[in-house]
Amino acid sequence: TAEVPLPGFVYSHLGEMAIDAAENAPRHAEAVNLPLIVFSHGLSAVPDVHWSVVSSLVRAGYVVAALTHNDGSAANVTLNDGSKFPYETGEMICTAAGYDLENVATERPAMEATVKAHRCRQLRRRVAEMSCACDYVLGNPGPVPVQVDPARITFAGHSFGGATAFLASE
Repeated sequence: TAEVPLPGFVYSHLGEMAIDAAENAPRHAEAVNLPLIVFSHGLSAVPDVHWSVVSSLVRAGYVVAALTHNDGSAANVTLNDGSKFPYETGEMICTAAGYDLENVATERPAMEATVKAHRCRQLRRRVAEMSCACDYVLGNPGPVPVQVDPARITFAGHSFGGATAFLASE
């Protein structure tokens, strides 16, 4: 698939963002039994877009796992092996399914059904990714042990990430 060009203004603000982060920072002695929020981004986004929200939650005492979904719903994902997955627009999905975009009026119901089915598959995958991120945080203390209270876990998200979080919380 070809990469979908996004207007420059979409991510133009990222260079001006200040990210409050420190690798391997010591954990405060009283930071135990912390609540966990697993955060899901919306369509055509990445977690960096929501950094101000994530940063505020961390400052408020939450552990936040903000994952990048690799199902075609993120702005652009590059995996460790170098493969790239651009955001999959409805047009890309319909073109891949073989619909003639010149005859949208006659093919629209079938195209909408194809996009809906694709988004449902994405939701199922995104829910599984959120569950894996949660399990990872609970089971992997990492270089700085984080003591998360398994009774205080919240799934949250923005836009399509909200739908993902809603389904993940079931």
